[in-house]
Amino acid sequence: MFEYMTISCPPQLRGRILTLTPREYGAVLLQAYLGKVNLKQIADFGKLRTGQLVEWRRQPEFLLAMDWSKDAFSKEFQETIILNDYTVTEYHEIAAEFSLLEESLRVSTRIPLYHRFKSLGQKLISKKKYNLEMDRYDLVLFKRLFAFFYSLEHHWPSPASRRIEEDFKPFAEDTVWPAVTGETWIDAELKQVQHSEPLSELLDSLSKRLKSIFEYFPAEMIR
Repeated sequence: MFEYMTISCPPQLRGRILTLTPREYGAVLLQAYLGKVNLKQIADFGKLRTGQLVEWRRQPEFLLAMDWSKDAFSKEFQETIILNDYTVTEYHEIAAEFSLLEESLRVSTRIPLYHRFKSLGQKLISKKKYNLEMDRYDLVLFKRLFAFFYSLEHHWPSPASRRIEEDFKPFAEDTVWPAVTGETWIDAELKQVQHSEPLSELLDSLSKRLKSIFEYFPAEMIR
């Protein structure tokens, strides 16, 4: 949103110049990402009237930007999870916000990320079984993906929960965490975070952060 407001030349999408106001563009992102939340809540996040949001949703330019932003977000999110380490609390919060995403966005992001996680886990478990050397990069990547998906199961249970619990969790406990961090598994710490920070509190925190973003929009730029 900051880039959209400060870009030196008119932003373009698929060869078309976007004429959305910053508030309309913000509404695009809110609608694209938080489709699981009802329209009234989304309008409240963006300090909009519900009827105004409904009207904007009929505009071709609004819908085009929304579809594009979903694809861009999905790729960015996958890359972020793969390349970065987070604390137990941060994984819990990331998974919570992910569970609030619009359903098609959640699914299109989760499927390729989980396929990579499952393939990597099966490869590493097979190597352990046959006493083959495991690459440290693979162990680090497994740790990141496992921490995310294990947290996600708390907020958005899936058919993969049994595999994660029965196959991947023992491997994470016995092999990955000691090899990568030199520490024991984080199960107790994660459960404490899940108990102390329920989704309702995280949604309230997210609401306040989203509302604060719109306060930075200059009045003359808001329709």
